Amino acid sequence: MRRRGSNVSLASLTSSGTGATGIISLASTASTTATGTGGGSGRTFPEKMMDLMSQTTDPTLPTYSPCVNWLPHGKSFIISDPDTLVNTILPRYFPKSSKFKSFTRKLYRWGFRQISKGPDSGSYYHELFQRDHPELCVKMSVHYSDKELRTQADNAARRGGAGGGAAASGGGGSGTADR
Repeated sequence: MRRRGSNVSLASLTSSGTGATGIISLASTASTTATGTGGGSGRTFPEKMMDLMSQTTDPTLPTYSPCVNWLPHGKSFIISDPDTLVNTILPRYFPKSSKFKSFTRKLYRWGFRQISKGPDSGSYYHELFQRDHPELCVKMSVHYSDKELRTQADNAARRGGAGGGAAASGGGGSGTADR
């Protein structure tokens, strides 16, 4: 598996897959009827992230913040002020996210990749996360590493097989841990 951000350009990501194992699709199981400003229950991480981006990158809205912005082409975004993002913006959309490292780990789990070279260096990209096509983000899937799948299976076995078994076998799964 490729190291995060190691010699990755937007062009290389658009022409190749991620090659991840343990993919669980949440598009068919996630409810898309949320209320409020992005923190609605039943919405997936990408849907909440799209809400965050649409409400914080528009200078005409009172929720605008320059700490995160779409790049001009609208296919990736950049975080220019991680401290403001974590302390001001994330609590509105992800109440349990209190650390930047946890937030970026979740981005990677959902298939985002950080661009490390070229004009888009430092930005985060996912082929289904685009400014002008918010409907695409419901097709995004969570990607668990083999280690995470083993941990889920071990935890399920300790609990007597209740819960987590579907995620470990690659089927269904509610994905509540990543919402």
